[in-house]
Amino acid sequence: MSTALDFMDEDGDPIIRPRDGYRAELYESFDKLLLILTMRVRGSVTESVHVRSWPTPVSARDKGDAARLLLLLEAVARFLTTGGGTREIGEMLAAIESEGVGALSFGEPWYLLDSAICGEAVAIEHTFANDRSSEVLRWTEDQFVEVIPMVEFLNDLERNG
Repeated sequence: MSTALDFMDEDGDPIIRPRDGYRAELYESFDKLLLILTMRVRGSVTESVHVRSWPTPVSARDKGDAARLLLLLEAVARFLTTGGGTREIGEMLAAIESEGVGALSFGEPWYLLDSAICGEAVAIEHTFANDRSSEVLRWTEDQFVEVIPMVEFLNDLERNG
C-alpha cells in the first residue's frame, strides 16, 4: 500500500483533504470485531487492509486487546501518512526488542479494558478491569491513577460517553 498524494493542483490550490491519508479503525459487524487500516485519497477510501479480527461476541479481554492494537495501528497510520515506511517500523521495533524491552504488565487479575484520548488537554487514558473484584483502575498518563468501583466507572461512561 503506497500512494503518492499531490498537495496542490496546477493553480497552486490545496487538493489534499483533511481526512486523506492512512487511518486505523476498529469496526464491529454482526459477526466480528475488525481492526482495519484504510487509505483515503481526496476523501475516498482507495485501499483497506483487515489487520486483525475477533469473532463476536467479543470478550472484555479481547476488546482490551483490540484497544491496545488500535493504539499501535493509529501510530502506524500517522507515521505512514507523514511519509514513513514499514521497513523503518520493522527496524525500529527490532532495535527495541534487541535491547530486551518488554511489555508493562500489571499481573493477574488485571487486564486492559480500554484506552482512549480524553479531556480538553488531550490526555491518554487507559482503563484496566479486574476479574476478581468489581474495581477498575483508571490511568490518565502524566496526570493520575485511581482505582474506582466498576459501578462508578459505568456511570461515568454513561454520562460522558
